[in-house]
Amino acid sequence: MTERGTPAEFARWVEPHLLVLTRYAGRHVSPSDRDDVVQEALIRAWQPAVFSMRAGGSSQTHPFLDWLFR
Repeated sequence: MTERGTPAEFARWVEPHLLVLTRYAGRHVSPSDRDDVVQEALIRAWQPAVFSMRAGGSSQTHPFLDWLFR
């Protein structure tokens, strides 16, 4: 998958955020683009540089959401 982990690790990391991301994207883009937007956000967040930036987020429980919504 990536140099950071396996597809299973990615799936475990994505699962708690998927519903929130899908709803958020659905409010901001057309239904036909929603899944592509969510996929792109998750891919970018999984990249090493962005992932390490997430650790500096303001929320201890959801640093990924801090990164996404900034």
